[in-house]
Formats: sequence, structure tokens, C-alpha cells
Amino acid sequence: MPWRVTLGHTRSVVSAVLRYGLAVLSVATAIGLALPLERSERAPFVAPILCAVVASAWFGGRGPGWLAVLLAIASGKYFFIAPLHSLAVGTEVLPRFLVFAVSAVLAHTLTMGRRRAEQSLRQARDELEVRVEARTADLRRANEALRAEIRQRQHAEDALRILVEVTTAASDTASVADLASACLKKICELRQWSLGQVWFPRPDTAALVCSRESFFSESHGGRLARAASPPPWRAVRTSSAGCGRARRRRGSPT
Repeated sequence: MPWRVTLGHTRSVVSAVLRYGLAVLSVATAIGLALPLERSERAPFVAPILCAVVASAWFGGRGPGWLAVLLAIASGKYFFIAPLHSLAVGTEVLPRFLVFAVSAVLAHTLTMGRRRAEQSLRQARDELEVRVEARTADLRRANEALRAEIRQRQHAEDALRILVEVTTAASDTASVADLASACLKKICELRQWSLGQVWFPRPDTAALVCSRESFFSESHGGRLARAASPPPWRAVRTSSAGCGRARRRRGSPT
């Protein structure tokens, strides 16, 4: 949207003004500190000005850094190198001027190199964090998939074990009632169900009939019991809804 473009452009302009303003302010502050130091001969004027160049390059970037270099060289010549208050460079002071100019350029170059190195390290660290997060997410998904596969294998093993146990128990029975009782007992024991019942289909109607065989866990007596009389809801239609209601009423039938 246009207002977003305008807002971004305004922010970039403000940022540039602040960075270049920092360069000018740094050099001006350094000159203000260097003038009394140079006059009192306690310290050379170079140190404060080079500090201003370093600060401008570090916090402002390449453009403000070069601006600080130019301002530092010009102001150093104008205020501290003879002839004073002039930008002309005489032959006798040329070596001193060159040393000062080269020092300012080197200060800017070294600072920018250090700044680029730190930015590269920061970018590499951010990329590494992103890769680590992506790798962690991949490992988490792989772990969840492995757990799901383990659960499926365990379910398959449980089903196979139940089939073997039920088949073994069924081979020793002589009647349908005994077969139902043996299968019910084995299945409830293997599945750790507290209650189980057997339902048979009625051949004459589309209904299920609850048999007299019931299984109760050890907490209920640990026995395979035959009910005294069929329950009052012994017959239900063979619809999924009816079977679901009957199962929810009586526990966990097979």
C-alpha cells in the first residue's frame, strides 16, 4: 500500500539523517576536546579525532564513516596543522599531514572490517539457530512417526497374541457355550477388561441376544459367571447405534 511505502521511505531517511548527523557531531565533539588538549600540550589532537572516526564508522556504517574521515582530515589541517585556519598544506608539514590522513583512513578501514566480521558472525549464528530449529522439528516429527509405528506394532502383536491364546483355549472346548466362555475369559484377561459379555445373533430376527456368560475381573471376584437370568435388555437390533448403546451400558463386551 502507498502509506506503507511512504512510512518505510520516511524511516530510511530518518535513519540516514541520524547516522550522518552522528558523524558530524562526533567530529565536532572531538575537535572541541582536542583544541584545549593541543594548546596545553598535554596530549596530541589525533587521539580524539580518530576516536570520532571509529565511532562514526562503527555505529553509522560506511557512508558516515567516510564522511567522518573527510571532516577529520579537513578539521585537523584547519585547526592543528600549520598554517592554522587554512586548508593549504605546506611542504614542511606534508609528512605530518599525510600521517594524520592515513591514520584516519586506516581507522575507518579497520573499524569497517571488524564491523563486517561481527555482522557475518551474527548472520551465521542466526542461520545456525534457524537450521537447529528446523532440524529439531524434523527430529520431533520423526520421533512421533516412530512412536506411532511402535504403537501399531504393539497393537499387531497384541492382536496376534490374543488370536493365539483364544485359538488355544477354543481347541479344548466341547460346546458353543464353553467356547464362548473360554474365548471371553482369555480376551478379557489379555485386554485387562473388568467386565465382558457375549452377544449372539438371533437367526429369526435382526437382533443380538446377550448370553448368560459374563466375565468379572479379580476386583469383582475373579470368576467366569453364568447369569441367573438374561438381562431385561437381552435383545437389541443389529444397528450400530443400538449396539453402541448396549455396550456403553454394560461395560466392555467382546
